[in-house]
Amino acid sequence: MNDLSISNTVSIKEAGFTEEWLQTLIWENPNCLGLGELESITQETAVSSGGRLDILLKNSDTDAMYEVEVNENVNIFPEIARLNNNWWKD
Repeated sequence: MNDLSISNTVSIKEAGFTEEWLQTLIWENPNCLGLGELESITQETAVSSGGRLDILLKNSDTDAMYEVEVNENVNIFPEIARLNNNWWKD
């Protein structure tokens, strides 16, 4: 019989990490998201519609831009997976 490993999804906070930790991890190594070769463009940038953009990434091969929103109070995977593939607009 094969051993089956069961895991639980936890929030960043429940795992003992912070939003800042995850932002730094993604900023310094954007390829960890598995979206190809990404370049970090800007971090914690005010946007004209109000609020702040946590991280903006760019795929140089396709010119795709990725907005990354990080929130420590939600499950890690769904939050990382919630990436908006949009063109950067002021």
